[in-house]
Amino acid sequence: LSLMTSTISSLLNQSKEWLKLPTFVNTCQTLLMTTELRAWTNGDLDKIVTKTDGYWVEYSDGTRLLDVQSGNSAYILGYGNQEVLNSLNSDVNFVRGNRGETCELAQEMVKHVCETGNWDVLSWAISGSSAVESAIKMNDQYWGNPENYIVTFTPSFHGTTFLCRAMGDDDNYVKRIKKVPTPLWKKKEDQISAERKSFKYLQLLLKTYRGKVGCVVMETLPWLKGGIPWSSSWWKMVRHLCDEENVLLVVDDVACCWGKSGHWHGWQKYDVQPDISALGKSLTAGYTPLGCSVANKKVGDVIKNKDWEFGHTWQPTMTGIKAMSKVVEIIEREDLFSLTSHIEFCLKMIAENLLDRGYITSYRCNDLFLSLDPQEKYMDANGDLSMEAFMKSGLSLTKTRNGSIRLIANFRSDAIFFEQMEKRLIEFFQRQ
Repeated sequence: LSLMTSTISSLLNQSKEWLKLPTFVNTCQTLLMTTELRAWTNGDLDKIVTKTDGYWVEYSDGTRLLDVQSGNSAYILGYGNQEVLNSLNSDVNFVRGNRGETCELAQEMVKHVCETGNWDVLSWAISGSSAVESAIKMNDQYWGNPENYIVTFTPSFHGTTFLCRAMGDDDNYVKRIKKVPTPLWKKKEDQISAERKSFKYLQLLLKTYRGKVGCVVMETLPWLKGGIPWSSSWWKMVRHLCDEENVLLVVDDVACCWGKSGHWHGWQKYDVQPDISALGKSLTAGYTPLGCSVANKKVGDVIKNKDWEFGHTWQPTMTGIKAMSKVVEIIEREDLFSLTSHIEFCLKMIAENLLDRGYITSYRCNDLFLSLDPQEKYMDANGDLSMEAFMKSGLSLTKTRNGSIRLIANFRSDAIFFEQMEKRLIEFFQRQ
């Protein structure tokens, strides 16, 4: 305020020409300071992105970083895919879903999603978070009871909306959320015991609240604490328990769907069909937001005969539909899912090299996902790793969780990508 006052006073002492409105407004605007809040980082750092290309991110200061998380698990075709970018124009820019409108291309995508996952009904959503909310709405409309309990695992991450945050690690704002500890393990030999302990807890909870639980919600791959995959036995046990207790199984497949498990849907490799699933991120290869929720015939037979109560302006977004259609075309034309095994092999080779060098204690590789557990000496007092050191080593990735480095390859990952990933990870450890 003092600065504003002195500046205005100075202006008043100068010629009246200075007080023309545009000049006055522009001068005052320069005095206003704004701070953009960025997720999990300080808001006073400006890293201006000037170009993205393949798996590279370039900044205004000339820095060029290797994105080793595929745009937070969205860009399965890498950055700058001209085919997808060119597809975003459309003669149909808007359909009003709450008036029963659609278009031929949207209908084609509904058919594709349902056929690839043996689904009966689909509802478009804006994003992954929105898709999870829509999945819960399917559960509620199936039971006809918006107060049934929702069982989730913690720690987990289902999105940034209110209900999604309550289902994850935030305080239990929503009374209908009941939480079960996620099986946490780092070495393969500890997986069975960790899952058994968590499953017993789940059994007890469903027995205690028998008749009051609507669904059990689980991520296809728990990612928050270091990419800890479920076993095939876990999937089968949970599916059987849900059937036994007359509870729906809902899968948050946002991060894993559309090929990152080698299948259209992340749960398909385990041969266990959920009742409801949420999809997002890679539906459009990251180029524009789009999500959806889907349900099997058991659920579909009930809810499709009711007014569907999940509506929003973009249902669906037509840029999303256009991008999704092109992504499906590219995946099928190039048979991209067949690359999964080779990419997983390359990730494992990098992990084994880091293990042999003594930089990490263990790792978990699951298709296009890799989590590395560094030696404790590389971590700070909070058990985290230095983001500054990652950037100085030429790596672009988000804040580490549980002391694990989480990496995600995409279908454009080639020899240069893996060579640079390994080289820069070694440089990171050598900097510590």
